Amino acid sequence: MSYSQVHLWHIALTGPLLTYIGYKKEETPKLANHMLVALALSILFAVRLPNYKLNQTNIILLAHYFIWIPFFLYVGLSDKINHNLYYVLLVLGITAIIYHLYKLYQLYGN
Repeated sequence: MSYSQVHLWHIALTGPLLTYIGYKKEETPKLANHMLVALALSILFAVRLPNYKLNQTNIILLAHYFIWIPFFLYVGLSDKINHNLYYVLLVLGITAIIYHLYKLYQLYGN
């Protein structure tokens, strides 16, 4: 995926889904949880494996594999989660949208 595709993916799908689940809390439809599981599993195919260098890009790639996949699977597959995790999802979704809008602007706005 190109960087612009990555940013658009996070702006159009990932961020809104996380925001929606965080906003709806326990009232989240099962479909949204299934979509979160599908999103977590898609990371395995869409995010390249990091190489041996320790730099910012590889840290972000490792975070996708060791933080986001387990977290999204936990939330998506659990019948009941800690209420505070909904707030984390809400903030994470909004932050992802804003961050990737900014990065997309940096690519094309100048």
